Amino acid sequence: EKFKWVGTTSVASDIIPNDIKENISNELKDNYDSEVVFLDDEIFQGHYQSFCKQILWPIFHYQIPDNPNSNAFENKSWKYYEMANQIFADKIAKDYKDGDTVWIHDYHLMLLPSMLRKLIPHVKIGFFLHISFPSSEVFRCLAQRKKILEGMLGADCITFQNEEYMAHFLQCSNRLLLADFNEYGVFYKDHLTVVSYNPIGLDFNELNNQLQSSVVANWKNLISKRWSNKKLIVSRDKIDKIRGLKEKLLAYERFL
Repeated sequence: EKFKWVGTTSVASDIIPNDIKENISNELKDNYDSEVVFLDDEIFQGHYQSFCKQILWPIFHYQIPDNPNSNAFENKSWKYYEMANQIFADKIAKDYKDGDTVWIHDYHLMLLPSMLRKLIPHVKIGFFLHISFPSSEVFRCLAQRKKILEGMLGADCITFQNEEYMAHFLQCSNRLLLADFNEYGVFYKDHLTVVSYNPIGLDFNELNNQLQSSVVANWKNLISKRWSNKKLIVSRDKIDKIRGLKEKLLAYERFL
């Protein structure tokens, strides 16, 4: 079976000349089985930096915005979220061949399943959410809650990291859309979406190969020479309040 990846570049694209964009697209298509979706800077900013990172990411991690202007901000950035998802849908529909299965990933593209379903009614769609899915009491704080649920339910199969997140999604579908569900999934508008959980694990063999490599061995040797007879704690974190970096540092301080 052949896999094709469809994604967007994570750099500002407005300043890139069209001929360079075409070269990038051809290189990824010819040598990496990938198709590029170029989003202009305004859409990318509104979709990713505004709606995904400042609305969805906090709420999905139980941090509800308390700024009185947050709802206006959400409504403004929502249109960019919709636009980005529609551009992906149009691109996939253009490249789709009969019999293809489309596997959609994560909270950046939660509207894509239903958008793609409208363009290709018979397409097989899977959707996997990489992050947590909150309880219905928290999820209902999103102004666009129903549209997001309907977007996800365009898929034939939705999978979550654990059973708790799956249960939250089933409850949200029932309470906010009045959709029926059973042990198989959700019935909504004469369509069954199978819902399950299947956590991502580590690729042990690949990780182990890296640990046995000469590069890692060299670093271990350098570290042991520089800090002999010392214990070293190494961490790599994004500066994001939801990741608990402050709490981690306080925990280290308490431990020490």
